[in-house]
Amino acid sequence: MANNNSSPTRVGQDNLAGDTRALFLKLSSGEIIAQFNAMNIMAPLVRNQSISGGKSKAFKVSGRATAKTHSPGTNIFDAGNGLLSQIAYSERVIFVDNKLIAATLVDDLEEAMNDVDTRGTHTREIAEALAVVVDQILINTVILAARASSTITGLNGGAVVSDPDMETSGVALVNALFAAAQNFDEKSVPKQGRIALVRSSMYYNMIRDPAVSIAGTSPTVTQATVGYPLLNSNLSPGNGNFAKAQLVECAGFTVMVSQHIPDDNILSSDALFGSDPGGLSEHGNVYFGDFSATSGVCFHRSAVGRLTARAMSLQSEYDMDYDGWKTLGKLAMGAGILQPESAVELATA
Repeated sequence: MANNNSSPTRVGQDNLAGDTRALFLKLSSGEIIAQFNAMNIMAPLVRNQSISGGKSKAFKVSGRATAKTHSPGTNIFDAGNGLLSQIAYSERVIFVDNKLIAATLVDDLEEAMNDVDTRGTHTREIAEALAVVVDQILINTVILAARASSTITGLNGGAVVSDPDMETSGVALVNALFAAAQNFDEKSVPKQGRIALVRSSMYYNMIRDPAVSIAGTSPTVTQATVGYPLLNSNLSPGNGNFAKAQLVECAGFTVMVSQHIPDDNILSSDALFGSDPGGLSEHGNVYFGDFSATSGVCFHRSAVGRLTARAMSLQSEYDMDYDGWKTLGKLAMGAGILQPESAVELATA
């Protein structure tokens, strides 16, 4: 006798068997990993390598060749004639830190009674939480690179450009960026791929400060006659839009904004970045320091390396013991200084 029941197609089921939400979870995972990559601004801006085993990896760093004059008849490859370049090599070892995780547990009944997609919201928050910490790790490392001595003997270490008005004056910041650009030029840091990372308030100061002029030209050209030099179509064609608060470059640096530039003294005992058991600096990398005067940092990708042992992944499953849905995001990586000469800290003191 018919009972009027039916057998609907379960679009979340894998091959018509098993968990009816299995495919939904996989789709969510892919979207969230893409969101993690989109929110993480620093990872593509440094040197990246991966390992499938081991606890660390050596990143090779090379010195420079020298050019010399040659006299006719002189054997170039006779070491006694001093014409061969001795290119120095060294290495920086980067370790895999403790695993980074972000997790949630949602009760099955409470999820059912909620009028929004709770798990979807939580997975997005998990991706953002991990992206924030990865950015913090890499930003801290770049700043510490600016304070480090050279990797190769005879080459340069990092540098600091300071101005007490760095965070409040567009003029002070622009002058600092030009000073950093000069520092990079004098150290032969490649011009392509230079980044200036600043706080949002500093970024807007550069755009709106009418005192960012080009006084000193003949005749003197001021903001009153040409507008803001960094945005002026003649002086800086295609460099931004005042109305939209957009600025692309200053002093050859691509200007980027981050809310994760540290502004306090992070101690070695810090629960997240410190070197105590469980901290990210426990196994050899260092992410702590006094950043209370830090305003931003200029760098080239050669300054810092990132080692990935496990890329960001997301898992979600129903747990009968808790009658709820568990969601876990995780990754394993480390970061370290490579070439300090490719980093300049912007500071107020």
